[in-house]
Amino acid sequence: MAASIINNTRTLIAVVLAAAAGLGVYFFTQLHELIALAAALLVFAVTHFMIPRMQEDQEVFVASGVTRADLLSAQQQGKQQIDRLEKALASIPDVDPAQGVLRDIEAVFQDIYANLDKDPGDIPHARAFLDFHSGDAISLIEGYAGLVANRLPDDDKIKQVQAARARFASIEKAFRSQYNAMLANDISALEQAGRNLETSLRLEHGLENITSRRSAQ
Repeated sequence: MAASIINNTRTLIAVVLAAAAGLGVYFFTQLHELIALAAALLVFAVTHFMIPRMQEDQEVFVASGVTRADLLSAQQQGKQQIDRLEKALASIPDVDPAQGVLRDIEAVFQDIYANLDKDPGDIPHARAFLDFHSGDAISLIEGYAGLVANRLPDDDKIKQVQAARARFASIEKAFRSQYNAMLANDISALEQAGRNLETSLRLEHGLENITSRRSAQ
């Protein structure tokens, strides 16, 4: 955004100076219009040369195949997601059995995003995490937080919440494996961790049904 504003300002300055030069040459020297036009074009070209164009974020590469725009997007997503996690965990009672492992999930999220910030070259390898796994995990935790923060109406739903609690450990383990694979640049391990997350993040354990029914009430 800043680069676009600067580049647009640069062009505007060049146009204004060129117009002023052209009109000045024409009215004060009474030379031919073509000479005035040439003077205007010369001023425009010199101004553009003297004020270098700033590259847009999507034009600047911070690692192989990774632009500054990609890095800024990952940084923004990380901040938003960690904020969502913190808000969800704050609404879960401290005595809740899942509080510890959910804090571990938050910690590994912080580790992953810190690594992407430090080593942007890992962003292409973390595409599944950025596009799918992280959002799915946070939605699951937010749904869980919404349930345990309120009184559960029946035993069946309590059992389903307990089943969801049992999945959090495997989710944390898969995210931690993903993080370690990023550090080691181990693509096969990263792919395996992704497959494990796909399994762990499925909501066939009943939480999806609970949250959908709860929101419909």
